Amino acid sequence: MAPELIGGEELATIVMSAVAILVAISTLRLLIKILVLARTQYTIRDDAFHREYDLLYRTQSREIPVRKLRGHEYSQGRIQALLGFGTIRLLTAGTNRSLGFIEFEHLNDPERVRAEIRRVSTETRE
Repeated sequence: MAPELIGGEELATIVMSAVAILVAISTLRLLIKILVLARTQYTIRDDAFHREYDLLYRTQSREIPVRKLRGHEYSQGRIQALLGFGTIRLLTAGTNRSLGFIEFEHLNDPERVRAEIRRVSTETRE
């Protein structure tokens, strides 16, 4: 790279350092996201939908009783569609901070999971 295009060697060094830091931060965030997804477990039981993950010393668990389910959303971005993944968001009448929702992110076979969610929620209503 020609430093004179940016405004001198000193400015070029600063810009390159800033770019390197941004790339490092983005890479670290992506690796953490991949690790969280790899350590996340989704469970569909006859009475509840459950999402749990643990990362080092942090564990997060969230559960929605089937009777509280009000609906679900299915989304699939372009990259997810190419790779065969999808995300299902289970919705309740609550807000995001209360019972609210659970996201089953980047599922390998989202159509199968969606059918199972429908089956469980239909059987509970009957």
